[in-house]
Amino acid sequence: MTGNIINDALHPVINIALAGEKVFLDETTAEFLSLVEEKRSVRSACEALGTSYSTGWNMIKRMEALAGCKLVIRTQGGRVGGGRSCLTEEGKRLVRLYTDYRSAVCEAAAGLYELCRRRSVCYEEDEKTPEF
Repeated sequence: MTGNIINDALHPVINIALAGEKVFLDETTAEFLSLVEEKRSVRSACEALGTSYSTGWNMIKRMEALAGCKLVIRTQGGRVGGGRSCLTEEGKRLVRLYTDYRSAVCEAAAGLYELCRRRSVCYEEDEKTPEF
């Protein structure tokens, strides 16, 4: 069975991470921080991601250690709860940077993929090496 695998159904999938000596921020950790801000709760963010509360706090501690600053502010509640968490300005800035960068890379990748796909089709027709 032969077929053309280069069709409109294919698209690039890009995994983006920011790193220093170690990976600092990736899609999962950026989503987690966004959920903390949205839900105003580390526990609720963990539940939404399907991860444990201790894993969530470990992620926060690791990111804060690598960043050298606080990313999440936590206020504890009383006996009946009521505590809340939110991102610091630096945490919000970091999530915004990651989100904007990821969008720009994905947009560029989609354009480059389409260019390469069209050239690949032309290459098959002309049997010449396409020039970039």
